[in-house]
Amino acid sequence: MSSLEEYVAKAQATFQTLDTEEKTMVFGAALCVVLLLGWILRKIFGGSRGLPSEEQALKAVGPVVTVVLQRPGSERLGMSLRPNEEGSSTIQSIAEGALLDGWNRMQSSEVRRIRNGDKIISVTSNGTSCSSGGAMTDKLKEGGDVTLSVALVRSPEELKNLGQLVSGMVVLEGLVLKNEATFRAPSLTSAGAFDRYAVEVASLGNALTAWNDARRSEGSCSTQQIEVGDRLVCVNASTNVPSALATPTPSIVLARWREPGTCSVDSFDATIQKQGADDKMGIVISPHPMAHGPALVMKILDTGAVARWNGSGNRPILKGDSIVSVNGRTSYNEIQRELGSPAPQIRIERWMATGAAAPTSGFGSGYSGAPFGAAPFTAAAGAAAPFAAPGQAAKMPVPVPMPAPSSSSSGGGGGMSLLPWRGISLVMFLLVYLLDEGEGKTSKACFYAALKLNQMLKMASKQVLNDSQGSVAAALLASAALLTLNFVWAEAMAEKRKSLLWQVMLAAVASVLYGYGYWFLISWANIV
Repeated sequence: MSSLEEYVAKAQATFQTLDTEEKTMVFGAALCVVLLLGWILRKIFGGSRGLPSEEQALKAVGPVVTVVLQRPGSERLGMSLRPNEEGSSTIQSIAEGALLDGWNRMQSSEVRRIRNGDKIISVTSNGTSCSSGGAMTDKLKEGGDVTLSVALVRSPEELKNLGQLVSGMVVLEGLVLKNEATFRAPSLTSAGAFDRYAVEVASLGNALTAWNDARRSEGSCSTQQIEVGDRLVCVNASTNVPSALATPTPSIVLARWREPGTCSVDSFDATIQKQGADDKMGIVISPHPMAHGPALVMKILDTGAVARWNGSGNRPILKGDSIVSVNGRTSYNEIQRELGSPAPQIRIERWMATGAAAPTSGFGSGYSGAPFGAAPFTAAAGAAAPFAAPGQAAKMPVPVPMPAPSSSSSGGGGGMSLLPWRGISLVMFLLVYLLDEGEGKTSKACFYAALKLNQMLKMASKQVLNDSQGSVAAALLASAALLTLNFVWAEAMAEKRKSLLWQVMLAAVASVLYGYGYWFLISWANIV
């Protein structure tokens, strides 16, 4: 008999001598081992699991409308809500004739009106703001004036009519974002569950202000400037932006929504003559994060054909410019190839702001001074009063605190990963038992290892004095009871509901605590 077979036989014999409580403890210990191994593997191999890709995070960005509803009396807001998985609230219906319906009638186009399916991401009333589903419902019941931040859910075609999503990439050479700006959770744009990984610029320091002035004087693309209200989507290839704010010389992908007509695309052609087969273009390009052109100019070297073009009185090619085509070719791979030709003909596009300032309080606010949809609506005003009274300022939402850095989405809050690490660990554990070859010797050996671990735990527990075992039992059982209440509460309250895997793991941990608490209890009572 081989050593492995002896190992398995010993495991079987030992297991058969256990009573029901001890067998339950064995499975609990094995589960803890699986979770520990899964956590270790996740730290080693899966640090960014669950994060959205750069393209996903950009395509999900949409505008947020500021809706100000004034109700001096007991007027109804006129909407029903349901909490959603993202932590906000989805509008299910809008009552005809109520305040929100009146606000909708004031809007000039259908696409700007609040609809069923749009999401309320924050509510401000009586000087305070909240952004979770259940709390927002309670806040709406308080009475008084209400300011809603509503994320519009629209088709791509409707979004084109609603505004312009300007995106680009900028490298802040010699700067550190954390030291040069302050940030908040996204409030002017929304990307649903991806909002937890992005931040929004709240204010600029002196160094970033000087940076912007220098880029503006150069005539650079507007995406080479960091503005208040910009959404930072990605920093140094990581979409977990809060964790990357301390990185020096960051490479940033940003996005900003603008009213139609407040940004324009300036385009021109450049034919770059090389001086020989060994002459280089002298630029560094990168794929554009969105569809404003297939390539971005990331760097221009001091030597090369482009540097000579810029120094010869021609319209200069600048960092941040989009290369739309080269010799008529438009794909990124073709552009790379055609840039090696003797005289590439390059089509350049550059986003230029036609307004005065960046938004600070809502989509469309940057160039008119008022947030998109911010004119207050009152029941008395009705549809015939489309604007606030002269000198009456719209009420702005209280800024939401910036989200804490997060390295993954496991355990709720958006569910970016279809197969989280806990699920992988559990599947691997089950496969060992169900798909083992032969007579299941490997699985039995693993089971015996768990058995030995449980034996070690029991040995440690025996070191606890008998007089103290009652206290240990009470602590374990109380902890298990709290987890059970958390489980039941999450199941009963829709807005608190967590993912299925989270609930399964919560129940498993509670079961382990119940098992060991029961063991200490009966040991303290001298039953075992």
